[in-house]
Amino acid sequence: RFRGALAVRLARLPSQPARRRTKQLPPLLLLPACVPCYGRRGCRIPGDSPLPVRCVTMGDKTGRTFQEWGELFEASGPQVGDPMPDEAITDADGQPASLSSLWGNGKPAVLISACYTCPVARSRIPVFTEGIQQYGDDIARGILYTMEAHPKGSPSPHSTKEWLTPANEREGILERQPETLEERLALAKKLQPLVPSWSTYVDGMQNNLYQRFGTAPCMALLIDADGVIRVKMGWLNPEELTAAVHALMAGADPAAEAAAPATPPPAGVTLAAGS
Repeated sequence: RFRGALAVRLARLPSQPARRRTKQLPPLLLLPACVPCYGRRGCRIPGDSPLPVRCVTMGDKTGRTFQEWGELFEASGPQVGDPMPDEAITDADGQPASLSSLWGNGKPAVLISACYTCPVARSRIPVFTEGIQQYGDDIARGILYTMEAHPKGSPSPHSTKEWLTPANEREGILERQPETLEERLALAKKLQPLVPSWSTYVDGMQNNLYQRFGTAPCMALLIDADGVIRVKMGWLNPEELTAAVHALMAGADPAAEAAAPATPPPAGVTLAAGS
């Protein structure tokens, strides 16, 4: 009945020639407040930039699974087989440092992006640390401290609104997004008790490394002694990355040990449901 009434109404409208839409959207460089699909839904990626010029999914997080988030993070930035790019950065004490100091000493290294408000980083990095403790100083460990994933009072970088997690609320981790490097350094120090054996590198307030490496809150890179990326995970998987480290240290192919899909987050960290 509704379709019939609608057809009658449309039939009474004066006919007009169909017009072809030719207007193109102007190029738009995305702000970090968006996790795009990295070209999977019609975006255009200029050169080696990790961000598309035009995005048709800005702010879309509803329905994404944990594994889908990991795939999006993993698809951007440097890839397996690429030489690890060097960057000027700040250490945990606010002093100038070089990212290559992590792997530039002839040892393999692990670099993981993290922030204090990411419950996945807080829960998984200690598990991974325990799994590789037998290697001591034979493998370097570095934290790339980035912007807060789930700040209180401002939009999450992965949404268009405040996105607190049950884990953060339960643990009382309700931190605001830093506006100065000093504030970011202070939050980095709050994370350090969970990663005492790790070197911490803090991204600047322009978030250049955060964007270059794919806006991932808990990405993991395994880098060999020559500075080449051997394994990349959009989400740190402690068990699989531990197996990859064992393989690399034994002279085997670490990528074969890191091929499993991303495992779900711990209880209370349901990202697809807006944790």
